[in-house]
Amino acid sequence: YVNQETKGGDVTLQEDLKSLNEVVVIGYGTQKKGDITSAITSIKAEDFTTGKVKDAAELIKGKVAGLTIANGSGDPNAESTIRLRGVISLNGSNTPLVLVDGIEGSLSTVAPENIASIDVLKDASAAAIYGTRGANGVIIITTKGGQRESKTEVSYSGYASLSAFAKTLDFMDGADIREGKTDFSDKGYDTDWLDAITRTAFSHNHNVLIHGGNKNTTYSADFTYRKDEGVFLDTYNENMKASFDLSHWMLNDMVKIQVNLLKTWHENGPINAADKMLYRQAIIRNPTEPIYNADGSYCENFAVNYYYNPLGIIKEHKGQYKTETTRFTGSLIFEPIKGWQTKAMFSTDRFNNHDQTYYTSKYYSQASENHTGYASQNYDTGQTDNFELTSNFN
Repeated sequence: YVNQETKGGDVTLQEDLKSLNEVVVIGYGTQKKGDITSAITSIKAEDFTTGKVKDAAELIKGKVAGLTIANGSGDPNAESTIRLRGVISLNGSNTPLVLVDGIEGSLSTVAPENIASIDVLKDASAAAIYGTRGANGVIIITTKGGQRESKTEVSYSGYASLSAFAKTLDFMDGADIREGKTDFSDKGYDTDWLDAITRTAFSHNHNVLIHGGNKNTTYSADFTYRKDEGVFLDTYNENMKASFDLSHWMLNDMVKIQVNLLKTWHENGPINAADKMLYRQAIIRNPTEPIYNADGSYCENFAVNYYYNPLGIIKEHKGQYKTETTRFTGSLIFEPIKGWQTKAMFSTDRFNNHDQTYYTSKYYSQASENHTGYASQNYDTGQTDNFELTSNFN
């Protein structure tokens, strides 16, 4: 081999001033990234995961070290499960505290399209202001707002998607039973129970955003409609969310008044695929049994415990669950000198639940006892008021 000589050189590293000056939301206000010593991760909208996302958790999946996010099952009503500090309690909640514009909420409080940034407070010092509520970590969601001295802009985004089982197990069919591979008796049919209760699900999402502002005032309005079908028949989740945000500065920017209004409507069907064990019922059923008897009733075997006709469970449980929430937030921020900020914030959050459910006479629990059916209706309402006064200097 021939030796080769490489000449050395001087390398000078330059500070990334843009990155160091970036503002990060923390528990008691904001700080420049370069001044932060706590374990905080900030993700801006341009870094979010794109495509089909159901809630705020999916926007930052894989982008925060130590943050574990698990998606729900094929049930459209299942929320993402999120862990920031692992499992620290066997009996209590392990879910991080979620704040939306400073007020406690959830990962699904606002539409993903209306989120400007997500800040994750990992260690105790960063989340100390929240006390025991922040024991599992804190996730701060900041929604989008208008920009000062900007034209009014209207934008639309939307998508549609299909969902289905990527792969199913190769279960025994009627031919296998007739060959004597199990102790099941041959009833003469060949039923694919899993196929009978599943479908290719269709989901679609639509979002309209309006924002703008002048020298002293900014405004934004957001409307989102989303409907998700589940892969199991008659499972669905329908949501509408509307929000309005107004900010106004006065006295040479020493005073800022901010008002936010959020309205949400949610509806889902009565079927919970996990609670009803639909998948389990489909795979343990004798494939030579029919779905329906000759008289049109569901083929059932009441002598066997936890052995239901899964299609009957779906079709004979009717109803809907509705939730309506209204959230108002108003804040007054006073900054007499640069860096010293005092903030008074008031919020009120009101919810109304209306649940309706009906089990027909053909539903397993009713048919087994020769009952004529069962119906129930439930109303639930509640309100949470919150007032915070903070003063911070940095």
